[in-house]
Amino acid sequence: MGNPYAPPRPGAQKPTDEARQPTPPPVQGPPGAPRGPQQGPPPGHGPTGPGGPSGPGGPGKPDPLAQVDPEQLRATTRQVLHFGLLMLVTLVTSSLAFPWRVASLFFAVVTIVFGVRALRAVWRARLGGALLPAVAVGLGLTVTMSLSMIGGLAMWDIEMDNQACLDGAITVAAQQECAVQYEQAREQWTKDQLGR
Repeated sequence: MGNPYAPPRPGAQKPTDEARQPTPPPVQGPPGAPRGPQQGPPPGHGPTGPGGPSGPGGPGKPDPLAQVDPEQLRATTRQVLHFGLLMLVTLVTSSLAFPWRVASLFFAVVTIVFGVRALRAVWRARLGGALLPAVAVGLGLTVTMSLSMIGGLAMWDIEMDNQACLDGAITVAAQQECAVQYEQAREQWTKDQLGR
């Protein structure tokens, strides 16, 4: 047995702290448990994700976004953007005073045309996600707004009287009185139309 207090022999290396610690044996966990760095990835998970290099759909099922033509995707996105901007313009013009509100009917018709084109483009591009339902809902809202504007054109005299009343109403009570008169005039107009 050597002397622990003796100086080290020439050429001998002093053991480091890492060399003194024992190496733990590899732990085998249950299936699906995370594996250590010394083991490879679990079966079926290649370097590109689940299913290997063929994408998330597994072997023989490529990613649907990989099949979309970039030019077609760019054109579809542009059409959806134009539809959204026209819908915003229609919404803004529909909140104007009545004589100027008629312009919103023109924008609504143009928005419907662009909305149908955007819906067809999204359908042809087979883009998943919420884009197709969002365009469909926006198109439905635009159609509803345009029908409401057509109804306002049919009641032109009532709308003009209501706008004149609102222009002269200064207080909140006067505005409420205009609203009551407007509703009564609309109900009377509806009864007259149904009684014909």
